[in-house]
Amino acid sequence: MLPPSLLVSLSLLLLLPLPTWPLSYPANFITQKLDGRLDPASPVITRFPPEPNGCLHLGHSKALFFNSWLATLHPGSHWRMRLDDTNPLKESPAHAASILEDVDWLTGSSTGGPTGSSFLSPVTYTSDYFEEIYAAAEELTARGLAYVDFSSPEELKKSRGTLTSPGVPSSYRSTAGTPEGVADNLGHLAKMRAGTYPDGHCVLRARINLASPNLNLRDPVLYRIRHSSHPRTGDKYPIYPMYDFSHPISDSLERVTNSLCTLEFEDHRPLYDWVLQNLQSPEASASSPLAGYPTPEQTEFSRLNLAYTVMSKRKLAQLVEQGVVAGWDDPRLPTLSGLRRRGYTPGSLRLLCERCGVSKSDSVTDIADLENAAREDLDKSARRAFFVEEPLAVKVVGGGGGGAVEAPGHPKDPSFGSRTLPVSDSLFIARGDFVDGTKESGALPKGYKRLALDQPVRLRHLGIATVASVERDGGGEPVSVSVTLDKSEDAKAPGAIHWCDAATSVPCEVRQYDRLFKAESPGKETGEFLDDLNPDSVVLTAGRLEASAALACVSHLGSDAKYPSDLRFQFERMGYYVMDDDATPEKLVFNRVVTLRDTWGKPKEGAKPAAERRRGAGGGGTAQQSAAEKEDAQRVKIVAGTVLEASAHPNSDALKILSVNLGEAEPRTIVAKLGEGYDTSSLGRVLVAANLKPSKLAGVESSGMILTSYAADNYDSFELLRPVDGAENGAMCAFDGFDMQPDEVLKSKGAVKCWQRVLEKLNVDADGNVRYGEEALMRMGGEVVKSGKKSALVG
Repeated sequence: MLPPSLLVSLSLLLLLPLPTWPLSYPANFITQKLDGRLDPASPVITRFPPEPNGCLHLGHSKALFFNSWLATLHPGSHWRMRLDDTNPLKESPAHAASILEDVDWLTGSSTGGPTGSSFLSPVTYTSDYFEEIYAAAEELTARGLAYVDFSSPEELKKSRGTLTSPGVPSSYRSTAGTPEGVADNLGHLAKMRAGTYPDGHCVLRARINLASPNLNLRDPVLYRIRHSSHPRTGDKYPIYPMYDFSHPISDSLERVTNSLCTLEFEDHRPLYDWVLQNLQSPEASASSPLAGYPTPEQTEFSRLNLAYTVMSKRKLAQLVEQGVVAGWDDPRLPTLSGLRRRGYTPGSLRLLCERCGVSKSDSVTDIADLENAAREDLDKSARRAFFVEEPLAVKVVGGGGGGAVEAPGHPKDPSFGSRTLPVSDSLFIARGDFVDGTKESGALPKGYKRLALDQPVRLRHLGIATVASVERDGGGEPVSVSVTLDKSEDAKAPGAIHWCDAATSVPCEVRQYDRLFKAESPGKETGEFLDDLNPDSVVLTAGRLEASAALACVSHLGSDAKYPSDLRFQFERMGYYVMDDDATPEKLVFNRVVTLRDTWGKPKEGAKPAAERRRGAGGGGTAQQSAAEKEDAQRVKIVAGTVLEASAHPNSDALKILSVNLGEAEPRTIVAKLGEGYDTSSLGRVLVAANLKPSKLAGVESSGMILTSYAADNYDSFELLRPVDGAENGAMCAFDGFDMQPDEVLKSKGAVKCWQRVLEKLNVDADGNVRYGEEALMRMGGEVVKSGKKSALVG
């Protein structure tokens, strides 16, 4: 049930978030996500097809987990690992090997990872099907559905038209369906295959519909000439298929039932379907490469976007090439190799993906969600250890040193056993755990519970330490503290600190990593993402590690373990750490995965919680609106308009294409979900959210959002919100008590969130008046905008 305050536009109904998908998700998950188009008794076959032109990043993990999890649902189900190697200029065996290593690590094919479903062997490549794909091109050409076009690249681009004008047929298109044209095109295609023509001389195009509102159907290119050696096929082929052509053919040949793609492929789905329909239709010849093969179904979902980082391949490459980071596996990068080296576990990434869920709505995940997933996973799996940074020497006087004490390997899990902590007369504590002053003098910070001249402290698992004397250097700074130890069970102290034995602990280096960028959306304000680099994203620290942990590290390095980063610790009171790839038995190196708590960007004392700072105080009256809420409401632009024409959407029965007069020079095209039975003749006057960034819905660009209201108990029954009588087209709504200052376009992700926050507070009262919160009414020309339905929500 949607919350009563939720505002959803007609055109946004397609993008409502769907439930999350934990591994225990019930069987009706398939029905909810794929609209009941799967037979629960039939196998589910999916595939993961990255291009080997770079490293996998966090965004790929969602696709990988989703595909591999679906393949566990029914008997006979599986998923395939396929590398899309159709571009020999960009792909390399090194990238392919890196991808397979990341997949192996993330899915647990060899590491006992979290998905429980490794791919069906062997690994496949699109290049495995080059002969079948070429046969498909011959099939389409022989039936007049494809033709060879010798137009220049500039002419090709021009022939496809624009978003507002149809494509223009080239002279090569008109004869494609004639017997003479078919023979000519088959001959030209054979010459392309034989290497007769140079690069760029011609292309093979599908013959579909140059007037289609979906540009992907305006005679797209299927094959291009490229005289380049391929990593797997060598110089055998001088032509290579485009992804949109090879994709459905490879899926069908591998008997994939569900081709799961991210949202940017939604507009490509009609082409995916066209290729399959024409290669499997009754008109196809018996030699069609897909004769007898199944028809996969493509379904799109939103990708995983993460705040405080970048996941564009171009930007990641720029960071590497300019030396901002140490390489593709730099622990600050969101690449899977970087996350692995940083110490993130496959389980923590899966947990993040489960919590993000599968949705048709693009959103940005807070990096704190990733860090919290790591904390939750590592709290269970990381062994405990003492690490002392900036060591301060402590001498135990009075005979309290010597021997050893036992400490648990994990305080919550007895299976970790215990660890031995040697104790000599010389120890180390962290320099920050001692204040060279007294409580009486006021030198101790408020709430300070660690060691001071007149304040004892508990050394964990050892006893109560009380300062006996302090040795200082020539400048008066402490260089050593002498303490007495009280090991009696009834000894008390206000706090406890960790320590290391000076004789047996091991010096090591720790890299305290933080977020690579200091801005949530790098480059949003300046246009240059490098301007938002966090100068403190890595800080090197020297310290001492307890002997048992050091021995475990040396043993791990000498074993056949695949990754040093498989060994993770909680350094008590500090955070979670992992051994780095640079570690050697002679020099141990660790990376901080995350701190024990989320203290990054912690507000100052007395500040409001983060949720209130982002969304405002909430609640009703205008006087109670926070500045943030007012700013949100001031930025939106809702205007009156008149629907001039409504037509069917070429790619969706539920969508309508509206031409709306908003008092501008030209009517706007707005796509709205009105349903198959909605009477478009009654549309008339409407309210439009007019400053949202244009977006495509099923292949047609929409430049606005139509607002509606619907009964709280019946979401299938709705009416459009109407401006007041006499309001001119383009007249803007205002909220009582708000100085409206709308953005020209709400185009950034932060701005879109602003609109979503406004949606949550819009509602319709019992009299049909539109309100923002409880008291701020939506007005236009002095009159309150009304909906056509009482006791309704706004949608």
